[in-house]
Amino acid sequence: MTPHTILTFNALVFGLFGLIFIVAPLEAALFVTGGAPEIPSAIIDMRATYGGTFLGIGVLFFIMNRQSGTQKPGLIALILILAGMAFGRITGFILDGNPNWVMYLFLVY
Repeated sequence: MTPHTILTFNALVFGLFGLIFIVAPLEAALFVTGGAPEIPSAIIDMRATYGGTFLGIGVLFFIMNRQSGTQKPGLIALILILAGMAFGRITGFILDGNPNWVMYLFLVY
């Protein structure tokens, strides 16, 4: 796979994930975790944290993918973001236990 393909794919994945959480946070949370918050501030925070952050990361990868000089830093950023998410997920597996299949899918990603 080329850096261009990797960044394009991840720009789409992060962007789509972000849009889904902005547009339908409760449905997205139910799919990912099996539960969803009911308090308005918690829903707003999900839109911002999951939706906004992931959408922003997707746009960042799209921008970094436009020039060959920024593709390598984009790939490094992608590795660091995915490694951080994997670390947090594995920590959750150990401390919280009983993950659903979506958690394993995200870990493999």
